Amino acid sequence: MEIPGGDRGVELRIHGVSGASAETIVDHPIVVRVAGDGHAGFYRVREGLGSAGGATAGVVVEAYRWGTLTAGVAVRTASMLVLLPFMLSNLAVWMRSTPVDRCGLLGGLCRLLAGSLTVAFTLALVGVTMNLTGWQCVPYAECRESLVLCSVPDQAVALGEARRVLRPGGELRFYEHVVAQTPGLRRAQRLADATLWPLFCAGCHTARDTVAAIRAAGFEVTALDRFRFPPTGLPAPASPHVLGTAIRA
Repeated sequence: MEIPGGDRGVELRIHGVSGASAETIVDHPIVVRVAGDGHAGFYRVREGLGSAGGATAGVVVEAYRWGTLTAGVAVRTASMLVLLPFMLSNLAVWMRSTPVDRCGLLGGLCRLLAGSLTVAFTLALVGVTMNLTGWQCVPYAECRESLVLCSVPDQAVALGEARRVLRPGGELRFYEHVVAQTPGLRRAQRLADATLWPLFCAGCHTARDTVAAIRAAGFEVTALDRFRFPPTGLPAPASPHVLGTAIRA
């Protein structure tokens, strides 16, 4: 979008959750859409018909109207919430000063940040939903841990709480991805944990020795199966898995 008339910048006005027309946002009866579509678009006062209400000299006023994005089915409304970080960062890309970002580096960094935020938010939402619907430790005669101990801040605390609520002789059933048994993949896991993996995967750590932590928490491992998932292709940091049971000692 070009800024007309040699103006110095753009003032972007966005309505709240209650919605508003583009004419109301820019305080002018005649507007034209310059980008976007009927669901979400950018509007300006039609050229030659004056300026927006409250406009500063040398600044173009634009309205961003997004109200119909959330109209319709609940799935589309929920998807808008998940994609909100990306949408806001994408706005930042288009509002950047072109002379300052001649190589497009700033735009690329904004999009990378937007993608990272969206992935982290989505994975965190999925993890919380799985935990809530799974209701990990009910009934108290047994406890289930499934792909949770990789992301808890302190494994000892989480396992100690599981042991506390279990009856003596109660069973802990676990399915987790764990530290690799080969030195090469262990090094790759430590590198992943020290860089971007926890950020992109909602706090997940791939190099945790979860089986040792279960034993240290006061459980006796009675069955253990180690396997790689997926079973084919190049191993990823989260490929080594364990499936087993342990008894509260």
